[in-house]
Amino acid sequence: MFKTVLIILVILLLILSVYLLVVNNKQSIKITQQESDIEALNVYVQSLNDKLKNYEQDSEIGVAIPKTQQIRDLLDNYLRDRNKRDSGIDISISTEELREDLEEFQLRQRFIPNQIPIKKDFVVSQSFSENHKGIDYAAQLGAEVVAAASGVIKSNYEDKYFGNVIIIDHLNHYITFYAHLARTFHQEGFFVEKGQVIGLVGSTGFSKYPHLHYEVIYRGENFNPEDLIE
Repeated sequence: MFKTVLIILVILLLILSVYLLVVNNKQSIKITQQESDIEALNVYVQSLNDKLKNYEQDSEIGVAIPKTQQIRDLLDNYLRDRNKRDSGIDISISTEELREDLEEFQLRQRFIPNQIPIKKDFVVSQSFSENHKGIDYAAQLGAEVVAAASGVIKSNYEDKYFGNVIIIDHLNHYITFYAHLARTFHQEGFFVEKGQVIGLVGSTGFSKYPHLHYEVIYRGENFNPEDLIE
């Protein structure tokens, strides 16, 4: 009888030991993820501080004219010079047509994912291939990830393999996919502008190092993002 009780106690102790080991392992993984998240946020905060310093410096010397405004100024100068040469010709319609063409072009470009989706320094650690339907950008933990084009966040979820994921619908049959993020900043249904920060580079999910896995899908088919990037 005593021997039976002793065996039962040993078995219970073994079960308890295994349970505690599993719990400790899960807590250890959670703590590691939290530490990684905190580190990524610290890097992001530092980058915001750097931007603030640069903004203050730009304010003192004057902010550079945006490229869009430069295009408009060049167009105005061209039309003004042409008007001087051909003062007898009414070109007001041509001016309006050129402006409409410019605005239409800019609108199309706004929703085409042709921007690199990561800021700061990065290295392409894995290229697009038949077996890898995207590009991996290895970068510093906490580096800013930006929307490659304007659109609506279609999904924001956590995946066992891809970790924290954001999917953006660009409303023109283009969809972009951003994975292994340390942190995401916007929920489903949120409209983001091209170049707007949507998350931070991380190593969540099945990942051995901080990087962004990025995909471009057009009409349901993946293709090499580099074919679009300017």
